[in-house]
This record gives sequence, structure tokens and C-alpha cells, in this order.
Amino acid sequence: MKNIDQLTKKIVSLIKEEKENERAFTDREVVFFRFLTKYRQSKQPTGNELYDIIKKNLPVFGFSPDTITHYANVFTQNYRPDGRYSETMVSDLNDYTKLKAKRIYNSDSREYVENLKPFKGSNLEGKWEKDYRGDWGYVVTSYGWYPIFIYKYKKWFEVTDRYSSSTGKQMSRSRPYNINFLELARREMDKVRNGVDVDQFLTSKSNSFTEKIDKLIDSNSVERVRMGWYPRVRVTFTYTGVRIETGVPEITVNVSNVEKIVDNKFDRQAGDFFNDEMEGVTKEMVEGLIKDYLTQKWYQEFGESQTNFGKKLILNVEY
Repeated sequence: MKNIDQLTKKIVSLIKEEKENERAFTDREVVFFRFLTKYRQSKQPTGNELYDIIKKNLPVFGFSPDTITHYANVFTQNYRPDGRYSETMVSDLNDYTKLKAKRIYNSDSREYVENLKPFKGSNLEGKWEKDYRGDWGYVVTSYGWYPIFIYKYKKWFEVTDRYSSSTGKQMSRSRPYNINFLELARREMDKVRNGVDVDQFLTSKSNSFTEKIDKLIDSNSVERVRMGWYPRVRVTFTYTGVRIETGVPEITVNVSNVEKIVDNKFDRQAGDFFNDEMEGVTKEMVEGLIKDYLTQKWYQEFGESQTNFGKKLILNVEY
């Protein structure tokens, strides 16, 4: 048994040594970082200007814009004036998970969260932690236990439940700018924090999205929703179809009635909407209102940020 344990430790040590001797960056990343190095040396940009350039050029070099946090931090923390990123080994990478937390004012926390730096504020803390699977994540907590933001698997997650007005204020002060968050309920945040398979988790949420709308279709559930303001209308509709094709949600609804509201009362003299007689109310306008409503109602169930879900959603309207 002792020999087996020694052999196992030796194998693990060899694997770790081999991993540390691997190149840290792919060929594409090397080319991207060389481009950024030349820009940094020639333009002497501010931190925000460099961030914007990285985000703007990610798609140009074949990377997703959603990886901005990852690449902004990897580049700035492993910057090489000589541009020889092909020579950077895994063992050479700066490990920001080992940085000590700095005591700061809550009003300064956004900069630390954006740069994934550990900090301690007033009942607000950002730190790196490892889950039981061995995956690292940057977690921002309120009052030492309530997760409000998590950066993990090159994705940002934000809790939807504010818990208290104090937590809400902390979130507004520390929330990074220009980030597409996946918004999750508190228990779902705990799952991500504890090491759930995030791809399986998001697939499960997508399945729940279609299942819930299918139930509304089967029950022929009718929704009557007040939408818009100038003019304000009440739209009556039912769900007639739902599907997800290559990650793109598609919802079909049937509109059975549109009523115009003036001074908080139904305007019975407004004219027939379906015959294009309702002044100031067009089908294009109503379809836009329905899409906004469905986006706000279903984005969390789908497992996307409200912005991303709204951009992806395909809405079919039947009359």
C-alpha cells in the first residue's frame, strides 16, 4: 500500500511538472497579446482605454466579447514589454488568486471587482476561492456570506435577490460596467459557487424555460398585460409555440385583443386595432412591447442576462 501511495504521488508530481512546463498561451492569444503590447507602448492608454481596445478587438482575433474580463486581466497581469508571449510558461503566470485582500472604502470597490482583486470593505468583500472540483472563482459577498457577484468559467453571474436595501446599495457601488451578467437566484448562485457543472446547469435552465411555456400552451392560458405609456395598451394573447435552436430562443404568441387606455380608462372609441384603425397604435409597436415584456419575464428562466436574451429572442406574432 505504501509503494502504491508513493507511486501515485510521483505520477501526480510528474503531471504537475509537465503542466507547468507547457506554454501558457495559444498561438492566437500570442498574436493578440503582441497587438495589445504594440498598442500599449505606442499610445500609452489609460486603464479604461486599454480595456475598451481589448473588448473591441476580441472578435477581430476570434474571441468572444464575453471573455473581456478574462483577457483584460491575463494580459495586464502578464504583460511582457518584449512581446515574447510564446515563451511564457504556465509556471510563469502571475497567480492573482494568492493576492492578499486590501482594506478599502466601498465606494472604491468597483475597480477591484472589475480587476478581480481581493478586497475588504464595510460588510463587502471580494475574494478568490476554490470549490470541491478544484475550480477557482472570484466571489463578491455581502455581510460575509451572501453572494452578489461571481466570476467563474469566464462568465459573470449576478444574484437577482437583493436581500436588503444595504445589499442593493453595495451591489450598485461594486457592479462592473459593460458586463453581460447571467442573473441567477440565490440558490443558483450557491450552486455555481460550490462547483456545479455550469454547462449542464444552464442546459437544465433552458429545458425548464421550454417546459414552462409548453404548459401554458397546453392549458391555453390567456395573458392580459398592460404595456407602454404613450399610448398605453392592454394586450391579450396566448402562447402557441416555443423552441430553442442552436441556443436561440423562439416564442410564438397569438394576439386576440388590443385595447387602448387613456387616463387609466379603456378608450372604446379608439377604433379597431386589427383593421389598423387604432390611432397611434401599430402592429409593429405592439410586437415591440410584447417582446420587451417576454424578455423581462423569461430571461432568468432561460439562464441569460436580460440584454443577451432580448437580443437573441425571436418573436413570432399571430393575429
